[in-house]
Formats: sequence, structure tokens, C-alpha cells
Amino acid sequence: MDLTYNDSKSFKFFDSVRHGLLGDFDIISGLREISNNYDTELLKALQGDLSLYLSTEFEEMECSFTKEEISKEIEKRKNNNLKVPYKKPINGKLKEVNEKANSFPRIDIEKILFPYEFIPLYRLQKMIENKIQGEKSSPAEPQYKKINWEFSELEIAELGKALCEMKKPKDTTQKEIIKALGNFFNLELDSKTQADKIYEITQRPSGKNIFLESLSTKLDLWKIKLQEKNKNNK
Repeated sequence: MDLTYNDSKSFKFFDSVRHGLLGDFDIISGLREISNNYDTELLKALQGDLSLYLSTEFEEMECSFTKEEISKEIEKRKNNNLKVPYKKPINGKLKEVNEKANSFPRIDIEKILFPYEFIPLYRLQKMIENKIQGEKSSPAEPQYKKINWEFSELEIAELGKALCEMKKPKDTTQKEIIKALGNFFNLELDSKTQADKIYEITQRPSGKNIFLESLSTKLDLWKIKLQEKNKNNK
């Protein structure tokens, strides 16, 4: 590593990943920390740093082998009936440059001489790309008009409990459902509050579901009014 890189926080991180000094947990935590909780601007800057690091270190690794050593390894592969790997054709924006670069096969020195050297960094590179793409593709949260409901915690707990008993999703708990309902109705229904309200419901006489009965009554009254209105319009 060039001495000018010693003060680079990102390059020190890359070094640690490259040489296996960090486990998966440390890499994920390190990426979160160095990008300030996956800030898109910092992720893009880190992506650029990693490309520079890989380019510089790859050139350094490649130059550390003589032509004789490279030829010897290629011959060894051929003698062992192993396929000699070649780099993929270049498909850049400049057509003339592409044609010139692809006019002769380019042996993939990395796969022959140091195939595992940069694998941890390629994984990190993919993680960074995924985080950036994730930020781009994440849809903006819809802005809903805030509705000021006047329901009590007990009423929403009763509604949530009834829904759970009727048809609860397999991958969702009762607590999650009641909490979500509470959020929708602008109420904070934490675990303790839920437990207290559910207990109140269990202490009622059988058939005394006040809120649900009120909902049913209101719906019936609406249907009666609608029927009367339609009848008068005939």
C-alpha cells in the first residue's frame, strides 16, 4: 500500500476487509459507520474510493510478477488441461477504443495468479452498489392527511382483538396489529397498554362488546336511512 494512503479512512477500511481482518458483522457495521448510516452521497464517494483502491492495488499486484512467471503459470494450466481465462470484451462508449482493445485476447492475470486476493472487496463493492440502488429505488412515503379520530385505546384494542380472532395474518402478531391500528388512529398502544385493555375486555360479561356493537348499530342505521332515501326517490 502506498504511504500516501495511510491517512485515508476508507482505504484503511478496505485494507481490513481485503486481508480478512473483519468478519461479516464488522464489515456491515463498518460500512454503516463510514457512510453515516448509508448516506447516499457518502456511499457514492466510498464507491469511487474503492474503484481507485482496486485499480491501484490490482496494478501493483500485476506488476509484482515477471513475464516469465506469468508465462510459466499459463503453461502450467495448459499442461494440466485447465482453461486459460480471458477477460471479457470491453464495451465502452468509444467504439474505436473498444475495437482496438478487443482486437486481441486479453489473458485474465488475476484469475491465474491471485484469484482470491480481492474477493472480499468485490463483495463489499456489491454491498455498496446495492445500498445505492436501494436508495434510488425506494419510493417516497405517501403523504396522507392526518385525521383526528376520537376513539379510545380500549375501543381500538377491542377492534384489533376482534380482527385477530377473525382472520389474523400468519406472519404478524396480535401486538403488531393492535399497534398498527393505534398508529392509524393516532394512539400509542404499547405492550403494557394493550395488555391492560385486553384484560378489561375479558372482564366484561359475555356478549358485551361495546365498540363492535356500536359499529354494527351505526352500520345498520346507515342502511335503514339509505333504504328510506331510495324509497322516497321512487
